[in-house]
Amino acid sequence: LLTDITVGNQPSVVRLWNGKIYVGNQDWNGKTQARVSVINPSTNLVTNTLNTGPNNMEIAYDGTRIWTHNADWYNPGCLNAATLTYA
Repeated sequence: LLTDITVGNQPSVVRLWNGKIYVGNQDWNGKTQARVSVINPSTNLVTNTLNTGPNNMEIAYDGTRIWTHNADWYNPGCLNAATLTYA
């Protein structure tokens, strides 16, 4: 049985940690704020949304925090700059 789960704009990466599914959502169109959607796989519902930097390209979990790699291609002063954030 296939189920669609609505997450943020342009989902780019999916990871399973600690019984939850984390989806990194880029924001290529909005060019502002990307997010990580947290999904409970038992209910197929998004239970939390974490704000990150623009265009998160990768996510990791260290047992305590979610880390994202964010590429800031749209900032003219930081062409091809990247940041690392956590929530």
